[in-house]
Amino acid sequence: SRAMYWIAASTTGVPAPLIAIARSGAGGYVTAQARSGSPRIVASAGGLQTKPMPLIITRRPDTVTVTGKARDTLSYVVPDVAASNTSASLSLKVVTRDTAGAVTVTKGWLVSYQLFHDGAAVAATDTTVASLVADDGARSTLDTTGTEGVASRKVRVRPLGIRANPDSVVVLATVRYRGTAVRGTPARFVILLRPK
Repeated sequence: SRAMYWIAASTTGVPAPLIAIARSGAGGYVTAQARSGSPRIVASAGGLQTKPMPLIITRRPDTVTVTGKARDTLSYVVPDVAASNTSASLSLKVVTRDTAGAVTVTKGWLVSYQLFHDGAAVAATDTTVASLVADDGARSTLDTTGTEGVASRKVRVRPLGIRANPDSVVVLATVRYRGTAVRGTPARFVILLRPK
């Protein structure tokens, strides 16, 4: 197969803060020359080139702290109203010990959320009782930390599927570094569900 190369792109004439080369089938690698940044890269193979794509250079995640409420109550309404039957944000912050340049958070890191009901994991596609959603209400179990190192998801409750009063759901949020959970994860959130 033809080799593919990833090349750092610059729109300012200043070299981008990384060298990136990846060969298809050979594993590839990316080497950063800076601790932070968002250079754009392009892939090139056989004279063809992709559009520039951003690549986030970030700090190693060392600790996760819950920034919202770890325990909360959602008073749901019937008939179902999305705005009323959605929890507050289940927020956490990913911080780093590599604080050179006054950077204290890990930007652009994936955080995975898992919902549990009655002690069992709820599939991402199951909306019978509750589901995890993004700020726009779309189902989502994955978030990326922003510039402040914060990620969040919400719980969207479906009252017709709730059989107990009160009921509850548990959400575990996990951050991994090289396959290992980062200190402070999984972060545990408990939402008590009761009718309004």
